Amino acid sequence: MVKFRNSIVFKVLLLIIVMQSIIWIWIASSIKSHQSNILKTLNTQQKQFVVSFIEEQKQKTKEKTLYNLKKLINFSATTLSYSLFNYQEEAAKKVVKDVLLEDDVIKAVIIYDTVARGVFLSAYKENGKKVFSSAPLPPKFKKYKFIKKELIYNNEPIGYVKIYYDLGPVLKHLNEIEKKELALVNEKFNKIYKSTLQKEKILLFYFIIAALFTIVVLVFTLNEFINKPLKEIRKGLKRFFDFLANPKQSIKPIKINTKDEFGEIAEFTNKGIAVSSKLHRELSELMNVINQYVIISEFNEKGEVIDVTKAFCETCGYSKEELLNNKHQLFKNVRLNELIEKVNKNGSWNGEVKCVTKSGKEYWLYSHMTKKCMFDNEDCKYIMISYNITDKKELEELKNHLEDLVEQKTSKIKALLDMTEESIRYASLIQKSILPSVKAFDKSFEDYFIIWEPKDVLGGDIYFLDEVRKNEFLLMVIDCTGHGVHGALMTMLVKAIQMHIINELNLSSKKISPSEILTQFNISIKSILKQYTKDSNSNAGFDGAIIYYNKNENILTFSSANVPLFYLNEKGEIETIKGDRRSVGDVYTDINYKYKEYDIKLFNGMKFYVTTDGFLDQIGGERELPFGKKRFKQLIEKYHNSKFEIQKELFWEELKKYQKDELRTDDITVIGFKIKRG
Repeated sequence: MVKFRNSIVFKVLLLIIVMQSIIWIWIASSIKSHQSNILKTLNTQQKQFVVSFIEEQKQKTKEKTLYNLKKLINFSATTLSYSLFNYQEEAAKKVVKDVLLEDDVIKAVIIYDTVARGVFLSAYKENGKKVFSSAPLPPKFKKYKFIKKELIYNNEPIGYVKIYYDLGPVLKHLNEIEKKELALVNEKFNKIYKSTLQKEKILLFYFIIAALFTIVVLVFTLNEFINKPLKEIRKGLKRFFDFLANPKQSIKPIKINTKDEFGEIAEFTNKGIAVSSKLHRELSELMNVINQYVIISEFNEKGEVIDVTKAFCETCGYSKEELLNNKHQLFKNVRLNELIEKVNKNGSWNGEVKCVTKSGKEYWLYSHMTKKCMFDNEDCKYIMISYNITDKKELEELKNHLEDLVEQKTSKIKALLDMTEESIRYASLIQKSILPSVKAFDKSFEDYFIIWEPKDVLGGDIYFLDEVRKNEFLLMVIDCTGHGVHGALMTMLVKAIQMHIINELNLSSKKISPSEILTQFNISIKSILKQYTKDSNSNAGFDGAIIYYNKNENILTFSSANVPLFYLNEKGEIETIKGDRRSVGDVYTDINYKYKEYDIKLFNGMKFYVTTDGFLDQIGGERELPFGKKRFKQLIEKYHNSKFEIQKELFWEELKKYQKDELRTDDITVIGFKIKRG
């Protein structure tokens, strides 16, 4: 009989002990190395995150501070321009003191007068005080960065303002925060690392106890229960179990030909091995596919993980060893014990589960959970089969985020539109306030009507009526370039020039000439807007008619730039004066251009009509053509015997009837009047 120490059993036992020791030592070393690497990686990533975050905050702080400084200097530029132009040093000091130097970042301000070629005002902070001077800044402020803004008054550059600023204190504060955060990260890392080392010692102790216990059990079992007749069975069974672990291996039957109980056991075992090997090969292939691609986890009634597939480990980032026999908080939107209760009550559960990986990344699973028991409600386990729906949830989240962004942008745009509409409505009130009063027309004419309809809230059409001297009246009907806001701005410029002309006429006794007034308008607009050649930056002006009516001498003089005058002569016939085809202020109109002037013989009750092109050029009718002068003269011929108040309504209704569904093309101004009897 072979001695035990020379037997294969002993050699196998010795081999198992050695291999098991090597594996346990390797596992312990791997776990220790892996944990150390993970801790160091996390520490490095956390430091990088802190540094990156602080640097990002520095950049954002710089950008926000510079943006606020530019906004502040733009806000103050208008007042400083006005103060510099009018040499109002106190007003400039107030803006610098109360607005600019109130900002902690701003160190000094200098306002330079490019016309006088000298410093208008300089100011800086020193020892907590604000110092003002008309001299240049001390040299020590040259080290700071600055923002320069040109000062413009009446469209002319008159100087500039420089703001010297220092972002040092802000950046210094952020650097201090960065150092504190990095120190805190290092401190936490050291604590965790020490705790991990202590746990590793405990784990090593458990490994040693487990190894010793395993060796004792193996020695006792092999020594007490294995004998020679069972060696072949053991070898056969070992081959079979090796096959179960690796179906690619070949399997041989147990070679025992005796007729005793061992022979019967061997024969029965060989039949079972043949059938089981076939089934196991097929099952192994199926389980390998499931393990690779199906997310499956199994839990006991306590919520501890008892088995997971490789696909589950790849999804969550944990190894199988880290999960088994532990209560991991993998689920964030549900509690595992609550799911177990629902399965116990209803038999199964379906739903979406929000999970987090080992690295902290969130993902979503759609899961089906069932219960499986070996005996009647004993030794039960809960199986959860899931599939990954993270992409779907991210798309839903992205969709919701985009919808929120669209809603926010829509709200901002609506607010801006409301502000713009309010500003335009207020500007409309200002524009209407410069129109002549009804009393002026009542005093000038026996009867009249006025149609003044801007295309938008604001318009480029305007009209004026002034009594220059006693019983001497000037009526101006003006159609400025464009309509809307830009047209309205042009009307304010025309109003300013008109007031200057009227004041000059009030102070003089020379004969009033509409032609000379148009020429004066032409000179003023071209000079103010610098529209001397076709290469000028702008080409703004107006078409307009000027009517001078002298009640004392019973005369009416007319001069025009592209605005016609219609009137009825003593025979009741309609006559038209087209006026000159030269727009006032236009780059193609010579600055000294002389407009033609027409004297019209008056009689009692004589009627006149003057209109801008907005009425005549309105598109409409079946052929979608302009209304035209011909139809306008037909309106006069048809309705001139009616009161002017009624004529206004009739003219307007005829235009709307002709226009139908077509859009308005321009501002509309029509004035009709009847000469007052002497």
